[in-house]
Amino acid sequence: SLIQCLFDYSCSSWYYSLSKSLKLKLQVTQNKVIRFINNSGPRTSIKGNVLKELNMLNVEDRVSQMALNHVHNKFYSQCQHTSKNILLKFLQNINIIPEVVHLIFMYQV
Repeated sequence: SLIQCLFDYSCSSWYYSLSKSLKLKLQVTQNKVIRFINNSGPRTSIKGNVLKELNMLNVEDRVSQMALNHVHNKFYSQCQHTSKNILLKFLQNINIIPEVVHLIFMYQV
């Protein structure tokens, strides 16, 4: 919990511009931390069931979750129409699934 908050801080603003190799390094680092938490060996595979047991998401899913939480908070705090348009363009630029964007913006406050 001490490390996660440092990673989460504005990750949605810088993660999408990283190269694939840097994204992989972040995932490898998370896997090493999970092995440490579980007291597992260095070759232990970290798959979905291990993440689920620890109530964690992989790095890419966590970044998406943080971005969507931010959008949700801004949208439902009755932000101005122009702010909603900016958020919509941002989501389209980072390749969030169009159906998800539609679900976020289809409800009016």
